[in-house]
Amino acid sequence: MIRRVHNGAIRYFAHVSYEIPDEELIHGLEKGAIGLDMNYTFVSLSNADEDGNFISYHERDFGNLHSYRKNKRTDYISYKMDKVVNYCINKGKGLVIEDLSFEQEFSYGKKRNKKLSNFKTSALDLLERKCIKRGVVIKKVHPAYTSLIGKYKYSRLYNVSTHVLASYVIARKGLGFKEALPACYKWSRAQVGDMIKLRLKPRNPYYNWAKLHDFVKQSGIKSFKTADVMRITLQMMHVLNSVTSEQHDNLSADL
Repeated sequence: MIRRVHNGAIRYFAHVSYEIPDEELIHGLEKGAIGLDMNYTFVSLSNADEDGNFISYHERDFGNLHSYRKNKRTDYISYKMDKVVNYCINKGKGLVIEDLSFEQEFSYGKKRNKKLSNFKTSALDLLERKCIKRGVVIKKVHPAYTSLIGKYKYSRLYNVSTHVLASYVIARKGLGFKEALPACYKWSRAQVGDMIKLRLKPRNPYYNWAKLHDFVKQSGIKSFKTADVMRITLQMMHVLNSVTSEQHDNLSADL
C-alpha cells in the first residue's frame, strides 16, 4: 500500500502481484517465426517461414510516446503489445525477440541509451507475459549484429527498412539458422587479410561480420544507410565477377 497526496486529498494505492498459470502453448515455431525489432517510436515485425524465407512484414508506430505521463504510457504500451501478440496469433507462429541480458555493444549516447534500455525492458517484459497468457511461444536470441547482418546480407534482396531486416535476422536466429558471409564479402575480406585488428576472438560467431563491418568503414561509408551498403555490395560483386589470376591486390593497397 502506498499513500499519496493527489489533488489536495490523501489517496491510497494498492499494488498487487499474482502468479500467471501455465497455458498450453498453441502457436509455436514449427511453421516459422515472427521476428521483432524494438525501437523507441515503433516496432518492426517480420514473418518468416520454416525454411527461413522472408514472407511479409508489419510495423506498429508508438506515436508521441514520450509525451505521455507514466501511467498512460504504460497503458499505451500494453495496447500496442496486444497488437503484436494478435499478429502472431493471426499468422499462427511463435515470436522471437532480443535477449536483453546481453550487454549492448554500441551506443546512442548516455541519455538515449538509458531511455531505450528502460523502455525495452518494460515493454518486452510486458510482451512476454501477454504471450504466455495467450499461448504464443516466445524465444530470446542474442541481439548482436542483427541490423548489420540484415543490411549487408539482405538489403539487396528485399526493398525494406533496416529495422525490418533486423527483425528478419532475429526471426532466422530463432529458427536456428546461421548467417554465413556472401561470396563477395569473403573475397573482399581475404584481400584485406589481417590488416584490420578486432577485439573479438576468431572463434566468436560474429568475428567475420565484425571484420566486414570495420572493412566497410575503412572504405569510407559512415552513415551505413541501406542504399550505401547496397552500393558497395554491388561494387564488390562486380569486382568478384571480373577477377582473374592476375588481379592486383587493390583493396590492401588502398587500406
